[in-house]
Amino acid sequence: MTPVGKDPWELMRVVDTLCGTPRVGWLQRGIRNAETVGEHVILVSLLSLTVAEALRRKGMDIDVGRVAVIALSHDVAEAYLGHASEELRGLVDWRAAEVAVMERRVPELLEYYVEYREMASPEGALVAFMDKYATLVRACSYDAAGDLARATYGRLTALLERLDGQMSDVLREMLVMACDRCPKACRAE
Repeated sequence: MTPVGKDPWELMRVVDTLCGTPRVGWLQRGIRNAETVGEHVILVSLLSLTVAEALRRKGMDIDVGRVAVIALSHDVAEAYLGHASEELRGLVDWRAAEVAVMERRVPELLEYYVEYREMASPEGALVAFMDKYATLVRACSYDAAGDLARATYGRLTALLERLDGQMSDVLREMLVMACDRCPKACRAE
């Protein structure tokens, strides 16, 4: 098989698959017309770019173009593996499976995936945060601000502890804004 970067039809198939693959967690929670992986990727990308630009304007050394590539490609492996439930991800080494499929199918994007997954750079850390933040925002929009929203909020606060400086301050402000819009997500019940 030809790697995606050398075959525009394969790239189109990847995009079509991501746009047609619902996120399993929403289906498990009974959400009809659940967000697709493709819709999630677009939301993560736009949120990431908006925050990256704000951070750059505040003087932070952040590569906005790199943020875009990481955000747009962070879930590409799901075009080949599907969108697995949290339960399945806990049973297998999901990260290893994603790395293997990225190495084989989209080697030109592997470094960006690893950077995101390991939060190995400010750009990767920003996209990793925005990936969870987009889930929180979507949970609130579905009025599913129960266990998933609270768990996601908890993961976001834990991620903030790994960050520092301007990025941490800006992302903390975003969490406060999310809590203002969706207070059930931010308090234990």
